[in-house]
Amino acid sequence: MLTTQEQYQLMFTISRKYNALKRYFEEFGNIASSKLQGDSCQVKGIKINLNLDKNFFDVSFASHTIRFIFSVKINTDRSIAGIVNYIAIDTLNEKTIRENNIRLGKFTFDENSKTDFIYKPENVPFDIDDSNAVPYIIFHCLYESMARESL
Repeated sequence: MLTTQEQYQLMFTISRKYNALKRYFEEFGNIASSKLQGDSCQVKGIKINLNLDKNFFDVSFASHTIRFIFSVKINTDRSIAGIVNYIAIDTLNEKTIRENNIRLGKFTFDENSKTDFIYKPENVPFDIDDSNAVPYIIFHCLYESMARESL
């Protein structure tokens, strides 16, 4: 259990790092929106709804909608990381999104934008703000949703 001083110091650290981590998440959403919608993307039909002021954005494709939700996490060494949970949501019934969502996965990123989302063939971690990595991350999450037997 943390002492009062340790708790205060940890909350102070979170308050300092939160905005920097949130900016990385916002960049992640903005890159996804600019690279995966419109004529420049070869995959047609992707729609992205940014709600970055509420710490999330939705990606819809082929009747699947994935919500990417930003938060922070305290690691075991008491360092602070950004965390992105991604869930499949039922967009047909907005009133029951909480009850009907299915958690697909999560990944974390640090204050240098390095994620624990690994590109398998080369075993290299992605940066959350890398414009070449963002489409791969989004497509992987869509694949996870579509590969599930049921939602």
